[in-house]
Amino acid sequence: MNSQHTPKLTSAEIAALWTQYVNETAGICFHKHMMEHIEDKDIQDVFEYAMSLSSKHVEEIKVFLTSENFPTPIGFTSQDVTLGTPRLFSDILCLHYLNILSLHGCHGYSGAVTTCSRRDIRDYFTSCNASAVELCN
Repeated sequence: MNSQHTPKLTSAEIAALWTQYVNETAGICFHKHMMEHIEDKDIQDVFEYAMSLSSKHVEEIKVFLTSENFPTPIGFTSQDVTLGTPRLFSDILCLHYLNILSLHGCHGYSGAVTTCSRRDIRDYFTSCNASAVELCN
């Protein structure tokens, strides 16, 4: 069915987008700190991929919210992380952290798909879920 009607965002969609925005911006802060200290090239590559996903998601969420004249959350910013500090975690712990984060992403995105009614929002979260599964794998 091809419909031209695009309803306003529902409260569930706003909540899912808002939650993901805050989670992604927090993740970016963690990734920036960890990436300063990761020594293993393969682990660094995985973190760079995760960072690119988070940055892309933040921008896509901004588009959804601004197109609806809805405010964009502040989220976490560069003011919430101090770069240039001593190493806190080993490379292996960083990789384990990223794996756990990808599992949470799989759960969160699949839940968002089931609570969102707009097709474009469901498609977006379906795409996010596929990326989280790829990162998890």
